[in-house]
Formats: sequence, structure tokens, C-alpha cells
Amino acid sequence: MGKYSKITAGLKRWLDTEPAYQEKVDATKREILAPISKADADWLDYDTKVDSFIARTRTDLDDALFSLTRGVACQEGQYPHASAYATVYGRLKDVENFIKECESKFNLLKTSYVQLMDEAYEREDVTNLKLADGDSCRLEISPKLVIRDQEKYREWCKKNGFEKQMSIPYQTANADLKERLINGEDIPPGCEVFSAVKVVYTPAKE
Repeated sequence: MGKYSKITAGLKRWLDTEPAYQEKVDATKREILAPISKADADWLDYDTKVDSFIARTRTDLDDALFSLTRGVACQEGQYPHASAYATVYGRLKDVENFIKECESKFNLLKTSYVQLMDEAYEREDVTNLKLADGDSCRLEISPKLVIRDQEKYREWCKKNGFEKQMSIPYQTANADLKERLINGEDIPPGCEVFSAVKVVYTPAKE
């Protein structure tokens, strides 16, 4: 049982996604859970594909970056024209945009798996799992402060020792909330409290 288990037990889960993005997450979750044939399952073999992808991508990226590093090279005593720098910079932007595209797809899949894990852990009443390879994966559930009425919260802050701070860092506000909940105190006015999940994945020690 975690530190905040009794507090978070009755709280609505905070998904931390906008409605439009959550629709994409839900669609991805449906794709993840779609039935699959044994033949397709054998073909997927995600362990092999992921290892191969990482190895190939690392090599290809290193090659591309080395080429870009030497992209304006010229003979001794000469200097590249401004257009040469600009041209290479344009290709750097191409690489950057591709990486952002990959990151966007990756984050969508990661968010989908986090939500599915949260549902499965709750359904099976577990918070920490030891995997076959020795890695462990646990979920940390803690209270999350969401300010709905900035003015009411600002007035409350003035009356509760935060008047000297022009703006309160969210980490400070959320830490104060957790302490108040543990002590059985009321939440600040203008605020709502959810439970937030954090996945903690710990590789096995080699």
C-alpha cells in the first residue's frame, strides 16, 4: 500500500490529456487490444523488431549526422559560403522534424500503454510487478492539484503563508496539497483533486 493509498482511493483519475488527444489515445488503445491471429503474433515478435530498429536507427542517425557535420568541408585556406551553411541547416531541420514526428508517435503509444497498465493494475489489484527478465514496473499513485478558480486560490494563498510569492510553483502547491490531505485538512478553495499515476520502470541490475 502506497503513502497516499487511502487518500487517492476515491479520487477520479487524472489523464493529463486534452479531449481531442484522448480520442487518439482511445483509438490507439483499441488497436492495441484488437484480437490477433497466432500467425500475426509470430510475425510481430516485437523484441526482435525493437532491437533491430534501435541498432539500425542509431547507425543511420550517426551516419547522417557525421555527413552533416562534414557537409561544408572545403580545402585548407578556403571558407564555406553562407549558402553552404544555410543548405546544411535546412537538412538539419529535416532531421529535427523527423525526430519530432517520431517522438509524437512514440508519446501517443506510450500514453496509451500507461492508461492500459493503470486499468490492468487496478483490475488485478497490484501496484508493483517483477518481470521475467528481472526488470520491475510499479505504479505510483498520488494526489494531483488542479486549480479551477485562480482568483479564489490566490486569495487562499494570501491567507496561508504564500503572500510573499508572486506566483507559486506548481510543485510547491501540489506538495502543500499532499501534506494537507495527509493531515486531514480541506483542499484550497477554487481547486479540485484527482489521483495521478506515474509509471516507474526499473531495469534489473546487470
